[in-house]
Amino acid sequence: MKFHAPKVPLVLLFMFFGVHCLNVLNWWWFLKANDDDFGTDLVNAHIAFCVIGSLIFFAGASPFLFWAYRHCNQMPPNLRRNAIFLCIWINFLLHDFPLWLMEFWVAWTFRFTNVLQGISLVALSVSTTVGFFGLWLGYAWKVSGLLQKSSSEAPSVALTHRGIQGSLGGGMQI
Repeated sequence: MKFHAPKVPLVLLFMFFGVHCLNVLNWWWFLKANDDDFGTDLVNAHIAFCVIGSLIFFAGASPFLFWAYRHCNQMPPNLRRNAIFLCIWINFLLHDFPLWLMEFWVAWTFRFTNVLQGISLVALSVSTTVGFFGLWLGYAWKVSGLLQKSSSEAPSVALTHRGIQGSLGGGMQI
């Protein structure tokens, strides 16, 4: 029996799903119960990003991951990569990063007071890290392509056999 590692889109799909569920539970059991300590603005902003991020993830971003997983054999690799990166970017910008800032601020200011708070922050940190590096890699990939296109218009210097021979003293054969 041969072991097959799970495919990246499926792992990301379950990871993002778990993080979304943990964030809602963290709001419900921890932040909502202590809104006098944290302030209603933070608690309301937290649930707003939970709801908006979850709706956008479940309705808009997760189909891109499932598409890349289910039809990976029929898709060109660049289309599959773009579908995965699009889901990661959407999730990072509209859910993970804003919630990570809020939960990190709560943990930094009030310390850890609940196990669920710690689990949620660790899971959100992993998801935010994946999103940050996905966003950074996508940006670097795109900019490197643009740099290559702009530099390909510049004249290139090619070493010919005669050019190398002349620069090495004329009589040397390569």
